[in-house]
Amino acid sequence: MVPLGSNLVQLLAEYEKEFIGAIKPLDGSFVVYPRGIWVSEMFAFCALCKHFGVEKIIESGIYLGQSTDIITSFLSDTNLYSIDKEIKQEVKSRYERRNGKWFLEGNGETWVSYIIDTSSRDLCLAVLLDGPKGDAALNLALRCLRGNNNVKFVAIHDVYSPSAARVLMDDTFCSKWYTDDPEFVERYKYMDEGKYDRWMDERGYGKKPYTLIRPEGTTKIQSYGPTLGFLFREDLIGKIEIS
Repeated sequence: MVPLGSNLVQLLAEYEKEFIGAIKPLDGSFVVYPRGIWVSEMFAFCALCKHFGVEKIIESGIYLGQSTDIITSFLSDTNLYSIDKEIKQEVKSRYERRNGKWFLEGNGETWVSYIIDTSSRDLCLAVLLDGPKGDAALNLALRCLRGNNNVKFVAIHDVYSPSAARVLMDDTFCSKWYTDDPEFVERYKYMDEGKYDRWMDERGYGKKPYTLIRPEGTTKIQSYGPTLGFLFREDLIGKIEIS
């Protein structure tokens, strides 16, 4: 079987120019926020949504809305449900005319499960989890994939190697892929270059390529960045060869 990384990177290339063209108008206002999902990671998510014809996206954990902005720019016709414990006003103000964009405050696990359970079985869905984390995120991903056959994939953030979440994901799931895949990194790291200095939050936590930054010092990691881990439905194996 052909490794997923090689096969998937070729698939994503079909959407590269379109993605860059869509987010380029954001240059004047687009800010790479600390703790936000990296641009190359969001490219992988958005391109897969386009490839599978996803009609509804659920994102849980939006912080200052970087992922929301990118999804909205590249997938403007897709219904988007954005969830966080508290949606910041600066995010809401960017979407006064929502046009199929919904902001929901509260527990991400509760809202994601509710939306999955009440969604039409005729719609193709994808889920982006940047909260909850760890075990809770993996359990929720499993519920999403089992609860609705039209959930094409679930992407979980902060599964860099060798995090506990990554180990658990490797041990639990077969149909998976990560954005620290060497071939993907080599081809698409240019999307992130020049933005590393912004990936530091007010508490002194951040990430640079292959480096985890804490107030007490830096630690080398095996992943290029925070890393999105993708969990695919088993019936997609014929469309993307997963090893």
